[in-house]
Amino acid sequence: MNLNTLKDALQYYELPHPSNDLNTSKVNRNIKDIHIYDFDGTMFYSPSISADIFTSRAKDYLIPFKGMKNSGGWWCYQYSLETYINNWIDEKKKASASEGIPRGRCYCDQCKIDHKYWSYDIIMKIHDSYAQKNCLTVMMTGRREDKFMDTFTKLLKGDIANRTIFHKELKFDCIFLKKDYKYTMQYKLNVIVKFMRKFKNLKSILMYDDRVDQIVGMQSWWKKQKNKRIKFKIFAVIPKVGKYENNQQLKVVKDLIDTHNKNTPEQILNVDLSLYDSKYYAIDRGILRFLEMYLSLEFKDWDYKTGILGIQLLDNAPVDGEVEWIIKKFKVSHDIGCFLELENKQDVNQKAIVITHYKESHLATFKELLAHDAPTKYDKEVDVAYDTSKKLKCKMEVNDEVKASETMDLNNELKLSFLCLDNTVLSFVANMAEVNDFMMIDLHE
Repeated sequence: MNLNTLKDALQYYELPHPSNDLNTSKVNRNIKDIHIYDFDGTMFYSPSISADIFTSRAKDYLIPFKGMKNSGGWWCYQYSLETYINNWIDEKKKASASEGIPRGRCYCDQCKIDHKYWSYDIIMKIHDSYAQKNCLTVMMTGRREDKFMDTFTKLLKGDIANRTIFHKELKFDCIFLKKDYKYTMQYKLNVIVKFMRKFKNLKSILMYDDRVDQIVGMQSWWKKQKNKRIKFKIFAVIPKVGKYENNQQLKVVKDLIDTHNKNTPEQILNVDLSLYDSKYYAIDRGILRFLEMYLSLEFKDWDYKTGILGIQLLDNAPVDGEVEWIIKKFKVSHDIGCFLELENKQDVNQKAIVITHYKESHLATFKELLAHDAPTKYDKEVDVAYDTSKKLKCKMEVNDEVKASETMDLNNELKLSFLCLDNTVLSFVANMAEVNDFMMIDLHE
C-alpha cells in the first residue's frame, strides 16, 4: 500500500501519531491486511559475535542481559550494526551495475554485494506487500529507538542509493523501533494489539521472523485470543547472520568496550588477546556463505559446529597476491573436525586446508591441529564434485508448530559467490595479501 507520503515514517512507533497518515479515516477503512517484517536475520544479515575468535566468556559479556550491566552489549551498540551497513554501502559504490533494470534475479556486481547482506526472497516479498492496495507494509525491529534511530534514518530515509536493493527502492508504510519495553516480543505484541483496535476492517496479519522464541511465543499468544475475524500467521525464516572480518570486528568490539567502560565505571572490562604465529588468510564472504551453506547441508550427518577460519597453508612459504585455489577433497577427522583440501592452481605442490566444521571451539581445533598433525591424518576422504543441477533443501524444525525450509539453487549460488566452476571442479580466488591473524579474545572484569 502506498500512503500519501512516507513523512515521519520512523516516528510511527506507536499509534496514533499526530503527523501519521494512518490516522485518516479513509486509510483506516481500506486496510485489510498487515504484513510485518523483522529486520535482523530476516531481511538483513546483521553481524553477530564470531564464534571463531571469541571465547564463551567473552560472548556472555557481549550479549545483552548477560555481562554488560548497563550498555546492553553487542545488539544495543549502534556501531556494531552501522559499521556493517557502511561496509555494504562502500562495497556497492565500488561495484558496477547492470545496464537497465533486469527482470528477475540479477547477477551484476552490485547485486552480488546485495546478496551478501540482504535476503533476496524477503526483499521481494516486501515489494509485493507494498504493491498491494489494501495492505499495510511494516518493518518491526527489536532495535532500540534511542540507540538506532539515526542508523535507520540514514538507511531508509537518506540517500535513495542506500535503500536501493536489487535495483529497487525499499519502501515501508511504517517502521517501528523498540521504545519502552524490555523484551522485544512484548513490544511487538503491543503494536499488533493497537493495529487490531485501530483498523476495523482488518482481515489478516502476516509476520516474518527468524527468532524461534518469539515465533513460539506469538503463536501461543494468538491461540489465547478470542478474535476469530482476523487470520494470524507467522512465517519462520531460516536465520542468517553476517560476519565481520576478524580485525574489523576486533576494532568494533574494542570501541564497544571503551564506551562501556566510560559509562559504567563500576564494571570495567579488560581484553585478553591471544595471537598465534600461524596465519589464516581471509576468504571472501560470498565464498564463505556458500561453503557454510553447502557443506552444512551436504555433510549434515557429521555432528560438528559450523564455522570457517579461513585458509591455512600446510607449509611456511609465504604467499602474496591473488591465488586461485582448487577444492580437491572433503576430509574428516573425528578427533577434530572437517576440512577442505586445496591446491594452488599455479603450483600444485602448494597445499592448504580450510577448516569448515570444528568441535568445541576454533582454539581447541587449532591446538589439536598442532598436537596431532591433523592435516595428514584423516578418518575419511571424499572427492569434492559439484552438481549444478542439484537443489539443496535446508530445513529448520523446532517443534510441530515451527518449521521452515529453504531451497538452494547451486547455479544461482555459484553466480553470486565468486566461485569458478570448470565442469565439476570448483575453485575460487583469494587475495593472500589480506591476512587475518588467528586470535582468541577473552574478557574479564
